[in-house]
Amino acid sequence: MASNESRGPLANLTNVQTPQSCVVDYNSSSPNMSMQRGLMAAFDSVVHDTPSNSTNYTDYYSDIGDQIYSCQHCGAMFWLDERVNKSSGVRNPKYSLCCSHGKIKLSPTNIPPLAIRQLFFNQDQKSTHFLKNIRSFNNMFCFTSMGGKIDRTINNGSAPPTYRLHGQNFHLMGSLLPQSGERPKEDDSTTTLHREIVKDIKDALDENNVLVKIFRMAKTQMESNHRADIKIKLIGKRNKDARTYNLPQVGEVAALIVGNLDPNMGERDILVESKAGHFQRITKLNPAYLPLQYPLLFPYGEDGYRDDIQFSNVEGRSSNARSKLSPTKYFSFRLQDRFNEISTLLYARRLFQQYLVDAYTNLESGRLVYIRTHQKSLRCESYKCLTDALTRGEVDPTAQGKRIILPSSFTGGARYMVQNYQDAMAICR
Repeated sequence: MASNESRGPLANLTNVQTPQSCVVDYNSSSPNMSMQRGLMAAFDSVVHDTPSNSTNYTDYYSDIGDQIYSCQHCGAMFWLDERVNKSSGVRNPKYSLCCSHGKIKLSPTNIPPLAIRQLFFNQDQKSTHFLKNIRSFNNMFCFTSMGGKIDRTINNGSAPPTYRLHGQNFHLMGSLLPQSGERPKEDDSTTTLHREIVKDIKDALDENNVLVKIFRMAKTQMESNHRADIKIKLIGKRNKDARTYNLPQVGEVAALIVGNLDPNMGERDILVESKAGHFQRITKLNPAYLPLQYPLLFPYGEDGYRDDIQFSNVEGRSSNARSKLSPTKYFSFRLQDRFNEISTLLYARRLFQQYLVDAYTNLESGRLVYIRTHQKSLRCESYKCLTDALTRGEVDPTAQGKRIILPSSFTGGARYMVQNYQDAMAICR
């Protein structure tokens, strides 16, 4: 607990009885230490300025310490209470939420271009306006749209902003050109500051983003030959190892198709036509799924999740063990704050909220697809609700429909709720 109001955010960094390999030194000159110190100081000032009816400072501010511990394998920063074995001491804490004890090794996050980096981390008027409206700026440059319905009625008070999504979530992509009689949407802001930010982002993406470059190439081809049928194929397979640091090249990410359809289209490739007349749903297994939606978080167009990412110690694993990274493990690794890395994702504010909701709905969608396609292995036909229907004489399949049974292991399902309720009643008995 905090002892008095003069306590600073770094007060408990002294006299820590832990080895230096597991403790983060906040006094070092690491690239993101100044930003983190600024955030911690800002948080501390907000806490001190929070109005309260209590005269005791400790009544509303509980200090659990600072994020001074790190994973010995990947360097992710944690609090002490996040260690795997709570009964162990503080000298050598172990963490598994980040890299599963060194089994996951991915390339470090790329340092963003200077213009975008300044918009994220400069403490000036331009950066403040950008971070306050970061979702609007991202939507201005993204290639896909969210398929779920965003609840815009919840942020109507003075509470912290919340991002809430209804319905099934997926990403949609349109055509290269608008339909006949329609005009592309344009930014109608008239403020000088807003236009300066838009220009900075546009110039940075034009110079660095491989997805932007391929769309610019398509635009040049259509302007030079109006009769040519131009298409873009976003390639779904990569030849390079996803664990190594490689900035993407245009030829590896996408290809221009002039005329007839490419016969070598893969099932995960995305085809963007000149005038499709409809939106197409983007597969989650395409490496460009996240970069297309979040160009500000992936300014180089680098790959997001890939289903061919291997664990770092595949050779020593058994034949029945999983050898490739799951989406859950990928997002768990990328969402960690690391001592020597600059991650714009963690400082993206409302865009970070959207990214988290998007990632969570993708994981839940994957679990539901697995349950739907593995009903036999889950032995769902033996569940009581269906056998009861047969005993009542309801043998007409049209009356039953195609039932997808959610097992009790699916969090939030009906059987999950009933099982937890029965467990709770048994404890209270």
